[in-house]
Amino acid sequence: EEEEEVGGDAALAVRAAAAAPDCPGVLTAAAELLAGAANPEAAGTLAAALDTHAMTLQSPSRHLRAGVLRFLCAVSAASTGEDDVENGNANDTPHTLGAMFAQWLEINEYDPHDISKGNVLEFSRTSQVAVASMKRAVDQGNVTEDMAGPLARCCLGSLHFRLATLWPKIIELMGALAAKHHAPAPAWDALFADLTETQAACFAAHDAAAAGLVSTGGGGKSKSRSVKMKLKLKKKKAAAAEKGGDGGDGDEEEE
Repeated sequence: EEEEEVGGDAALAVRAAAAAPDCPGVLTAAAELLAGAANPEAAGTLAAALDTHAMTLQSPSRHLRAGVLRFLCAVSAASTGEDDVENGNANDTPHTLGAMFAQWLEINEYDPHDISKGNVLEFSRTSQVAVASMKRAVDQGNVTEDMAGPLARCCLGSLHFRLATLWPKIIELMGALAAKHHAPAPAWDALFADLTETQAACFAAHDAAAAGLVSTGGGGKSKSRSVKMKLKLKKKKAAAAEKGGDGGDGDEEEE
């Protein structure tokens, strides 16, 4: 109880986020609670938060990626005293991981299917500029090896974003990270782990489809052809019988 009183809202926010790391609503609520905490330093460091939430950055769910990015931005602001979400600009070259998370948050918060959110083309251009600015930070040596892993996971997660015009810039950023931090490095580890998981999912889907064919008798098309052939032979025998011919035995042997 004494520890809870010392930690206050900041500690409560961290515990809530850790307890429900796959719930966008809880992560967003934790970010809001942390933003208004009287003692934000109790939230700990961004590195500590990443120990729990780094993998979520590459989630297929846009809502979950946005939720964890909100929380990580709040932790960054609490630990540095600077709000990168409010102060960031898409064209500015980011120098901290918190600033990069703020740019990724802007991208992942957007719903391209919601026309009330504004012009999709304008959003696409702004997002491309933001990703290009992060690549510029990599090229200039502003991204350390500790930053490369989380940034790579943001790239992999945002490739699930259904906006194809953004993908080439994300791939370029991923390439810059891979070239700057040679294997074995966090960026490569994230990439290979994602490829391995995707390959396993493809194999599982293939095996499930194959098992389904076996359980139904080895393939619907082959079975359908066999039935059609038998019906055709029966028609031939019936026609031969009507004509009084003796071709029925020959058809019988062919079958």
